[in-house]
Amino acid sequence: EKSPVLKLNNIISNLAVHPKWKEEIGTVSPDIIVIALGANDARSVSDSNGVINRSAYNQRKDKIQSMIKLVDKIGAQCIWIGPPMGENKSEANQKTLYKYLDESISDKCAFMSSNHYVARVSGKYCDGIHMSCPTERQKAKDWANEAVDFILDNTK
Repeated sequence: EKSPVLKLNNIISNLAVHPKWKEEIGTVSPDIIVIALGANDARSVSDSNGVINRSAYNQRKDKIQSMIKLVDKIGAQCIWIGPPMGENKSEANQKTLYKYLDESISDKCAFMSSNHYVARVSGKYCDGIHMSCPTERQKAKDWANEAVDFILDNTK
């Protein structure tokens, strides 16, 4: 039976840019690596109309593929949680972002789409990008719970 608690000995964040990623990934022995990156790439890989910036698109795609090769090298299972949508994000840009993630990740990681979660604009702290304001908290909890269920359902 699967345990509802995920225990980690060492957490490494911002894997693509963290200076210790390449050094430390070989010193830990995780069974599973969960990656939730990509939201900030949206503005780099395409404009709000979804027109691709080919140089940035390919550069970021190469970085993701490099990360996944390191995950493969240590024999860990990879799970990728895609970013949610937001009212202040363009649908064309988000569509291009998910295309870029799909091409970069291919069949190397189990992939959870979060496109059905939409951050709304309302109140002082609701920016339509992040689910960080009081009216968005339940949605953020639902997203986190779905991600945990996805991880548990997609681990060997």
